[in-house]
Amino acid sequence: MIRRWRNRRDAITLLPLAHYHAVELSQIAEQLEALGERTRMLVPAADADHIAPGLGGRRFDSWLPDTIPASLNATSALVAMNDWGPSKTLFGWCAERGVPTFGKVEGVQDFDDVDTPAIRNPYRHARHVLGQGSNDVEGLPGVDVHVVGNSQLESLWRATERPISAPRSRVVINSNFTYGVLLEHRETFLDQAVNACAACALEPVISRHPADTLLPERFRPLIADRAMSDLLDRQSMLVTRFSTVMYEAMAKGVPVAYFNPHGEHVPVVDRCGSAISASDDVASLADSLRTMRAGIIDQSAVDRAFRAQVDMTSEPSARRAAEVIHRLVSEGAPS
Repeated sequence: MIRRWRNRRDAITLLPLAHYHAVELSQIAEQLEALGERTRMLVPAADADHIAPGLGGRRFDSWLPDTIPASLNATSALVAMNDWGPSKTLFGWCAERGVPTFGKVEGVQDFDDVDTPAIRNPYRHARHVLGQGSNDVEGLPGVDVHVVGNSQLESLWRATERPISAPRSRVVINSNFTYGVLLEHRETFLDQAVNACAACALEPVISRHPADTLLPERFRPLIADRAMSDLLDRQSMLVTRFSTVMYEAMAKGVPVAYFNPHGEHVPVVDRCGSAISASDDVASLADSLRTMRAGIIDQSAVDRAFRAQVDMTSEPSARRAAEVIHRLVSEGAPS
């Protein structure tokens, strides 16, 4: 590895691969600039129309995957929320040249690819990982993890008054079988979740992840025309497989039923304890929904589970992330 000396005009490159990446990384860029750093946004050309609105008017360079953009020659660090897939090549290129690399954990993750169809090795290509909380530290043994929280989830938590105890009448079913992960189980999951709602005389609403496409026709009358963030309110409870939405619901005071009839194995769910209700068939899910309908939440358990996933301090997550990046880049951190 060749150590490349930092030029005063070098910029920290941030690489958003989705709209929500752009929102998060823009906040980090703003904090980096407040610390005196220069920043640059690098956006995949094919997705620029979708990603750019999340940048808040920031200028960006376009990038063609499988190429090395010329701007990386004047980069003091690379920061992204995925260090696998199309960005893996850039992480490798930077590592070979002594450029520090940072992976910001984007939500709950299957760190060991136990349920994914491909071996991604997430957050093993970045030299430094910006984790959300102790769950990420436990999930990435031997990795250089710096705990910095999660901007979106902590803002939801702080905006919600507790305790919340209200009767629930609507069940939001999270259809989130995306990117080929357990797709063959989607119809069974949805059929059984809807049947459990019927057994309890509860109203089911399906919230479909944007990448969860081609749902069978019989489910379409149940698909909500509102975003998940709007559906999670005082009248609702959530039925979901492994997903960051579990923690969004916790943050908003919505009871969570983790439903796993398909036998997924991601261990972070086990750490939630009584913060969520776990079930694996129609009967057990119906029992969970009957209990949750009263709206009683074990708030102390939810607090513990949420804070294990999202560490919160008085300092905003974006600032914490920027301070770690700035310090390690300034110190000439090993890469």
